[in-house]
Amino acid sequence: MIQRYVNISFVFAGILVWVLLAAAGAAVFDWVAPDWDLPLISSKFTLSDAIGLVAGIITTLLLRRSEKVNTAAIEIANELKKVTWPSWKETRLSTVVVIIVTVIVSAILGFFDAMWSWATGFVYDQSRVFTFFSFVGLALIIGGTALLFYYASRD
Repeated sequence: MIQRYVNISFVFAGILVWVLLAAAGAAVFDWVAPDWDLPLISSKFTLSDAIGLVAGIITTLLLRRSEKVNTAAIEIANELKKVTWPSWKETRLSTVVVIIVTVIVSAILGFFDAMWSWATGFVYDQSRVFTFFSFVGLALIIGGTALLFYYASRD
């Protein structure tokens, strides 16, 4: 049963080589000489696609025939059978937690970005008259950020 999954993974590796090499070959043909990338079956299947297909088939056969690669793939598949995968409920809960934490952290970073944007605008805007409350606001922002870094760096 495991050998079947290993063989399927070799086929997927061959398909990946086919797709990537066909795209790379088409790009090279377009760069060097677009006339060389001849349509073989139709305009959708060109010489670069055929070269990629042959390379993908060769890759699949070489992976399957290599004793070293085959043994390593079977060992990996056996180890993956021992993995305890999370249930669907755990996966959904973890996803929701990640989304919520991402929203909270982005809101905090957005708040600090807005404050620092205001502070730098305050400093660089030369037409603004400095008032007592502007200095107090700037001092609160700098002091609050310094306290945040101080408490975050404590062990």
